[in-house]
Amino acid sequence: MCLKKNDRTARNTSIGLKLEKGEIFYILFCFLLYFIWSIAKELNYAPDEEMRYLIPEYIFHTGQLPDGRLPEIRNDLWGFSYAFYPNFLGPLLSAACMKVVSLFTMDSSMLVIAARFPSVLCGTAIVFFAFGIGKRAFGKRGAWIYTVLLSMIPQFVFLTSYVNNDIICILGSVVILFSWVSAFGDRWNIKNGLLLAVGIIIIALSYYNGYGWILASMILFVGFWLCEEYKEKKEHLRMMKIGLLISVVVLVGIGYFFIRNAVLYDGDFLGMEILNEYSEKYADPEWKPSARNTPKNLGLSVFEMLLPTSFSHTSWIIKVFDTFVGAFGYANVFLPNWIYGLYGILFVVMFMGVLGNLRDWVKMRKEVRNKTRKKTLLFYGGMIISFLTPIILCIYYSYAVDYQPQGRYCYPMIAAFFWFGTQGLLWLLKKMKLSESFKTIITVLFLVIVVSVTLFVTWKIYLPS
Repeated sequence: MCLKKNDRTARNTSIGLKLEKGEIFYILFCFLLYFIWSIAKELNYAPDEEMRYLIPEYIFHTGQLPDGRLPEIRNDLWGFSYAFYPNFLGPLLSAACMKVVSLFTMDSSMLVIAARFPSVLCGTAIVFFAFGIGKRAFGKRGAWIYTVLLSMIPQFVFLTSYVNNDIICILGSVVILFSWVSAFGDRWNIKNGLLLAVGIIIIALSYYNGYGWILASMILFVGFWLCEEYKEKKEHLRMMKIGLLISVVVLVGIGYFFIRNAVLYDGDFLGMEILNEYSEKYADPEWKPSARNTPKNLGLSVFEMLLPTSFSHTSWIIKVFDTFVGAFGYANVFLPNWIYGLYGILFVVMFMGVLGNLRDWVKMRKEVRNKTRKKTLLFYGGMIISFLTPIILCIYYSYAVDYQPQGRYCYPMIAAFFWFGTQGLLWLLKKMKLSESFKTIITVLFLVIVVSVTLFVTWKIYLPS
């Protein structure tokens, strides 16, 4: 289903990626757009930015990682600090950028922009890796569709503009996906193995909702290895060495932060228990975990939360859809309804294409399908795990912890989401009885519309809000 095996001549450069002039121009365009968004708003225009900014600010001033129990970094409303989590990659990058800017100025607004700069860089790096994923999996046309869809959806652009861990997690996911695609066509080797390790480290130190990518990576590494059906012992030893190398690099990259948490918080290496404890102890009465009006505390079922009921006249699904497409500020600055409508139509069309593509694959002659059948099933199994995990966690969080139907919580799956969507759109194009040149014109017009919508949102919605 679109994935292709590389030929032997490409094996020595399986990680290398040559960009064309148009692709370089688009990456620079995205960088500029993301940077403009990042300098346009004051601190705390975006969700939880003030809380998250306290951590790199503390590191910047003290040169040390903060203890989540410190009163100066604890939020008065919620009663806890994000420093309880071991996810320090983002704060460390922000603090480093603040240090650089402090060599020239100590202006507070400039330090905020510096703290946001890693989000801008992560967004730009995602565009780079998206081109790599697309060109390997779909070809040039598909690469442009995949990259533009991923990089231009308004909520993604918003995530590149402020201090948050979501955008860093997305970067980890595309790095991992790039390594999967490389390994699918060229087996696991040291290059794509190290890339996989880097992606795992990025996700492990950024956002728990992205951990499905880590689980899926473990399955795919072993699964791809077994699919090769090596007959010589030295080949299996080589794969064991690569697996050991990946494990060592990951443990070295993340070990200190999780061990530190375990030492500081009596074995709570994830920081979740101590966070809930402090929230219950110090949060305002109505925001304590025990007092929140969650659907679970009110005795409602999950389906009563997802659908329109007396609990919420607008369904959880609609709220998540709207905030997935785009909602700025504290999810209180919305886009015009026609933009949500356009994206709704787009998502339906993508889904139809996915179903058609799946049907064609099932009908494919067995002797053709079986050549890469096991690997393909493993790959898409990993994609489904990575796609569903953030959605399931988002549903659970709204149901049992804090009712916040926000699409950004699902964003760790966006690389998989638009992978499937791109396949669907390419399948529909394939079924059109048109010349290739006319299909190219249709593709270009479609992508111009997607980019134009985001530029309209920038000028008419985001900047004035």
